[in-house]
Amino acid sequence: MGADIERLSQYNRMIDLLPAAAREAQRLSVNHVDAFVLSPSRDVAGLALQYVDTLPGGRAGGAARIRQHAGRGANLTSYLLFDRGFCRALLALGFADADGASR
Repeated sequence: MGADIERLSQYNRMIDLLPAAAREAQRLSVNHVDAFVLSPSRDVAGLALQYVDTLPGGRAGGAARIRQHAGRGANLTSYLLFDRGFCRALLALGFADADGASR
């Protein structure tokens, strides 16, 4: 998502440099687009580490290794973890963050 936001920012800078008269003359239908970015208020990888022991079967054996490499392993774990408790924690975090952003 970071790359998409950066690309949008680059397009906006180019569009802002192009005079409106030039856009109209070329019949370009391009406009500046503002982005609203909402990011988790809490580290999702760190949250995943709390649920790593719920990984089924053979994957649970790697829990100790994941904890050793908390930065790298936890990020991957947050993508692979479909534990009910973890998903509910993510939903609760998303709702709380969205509620706080709307105020």
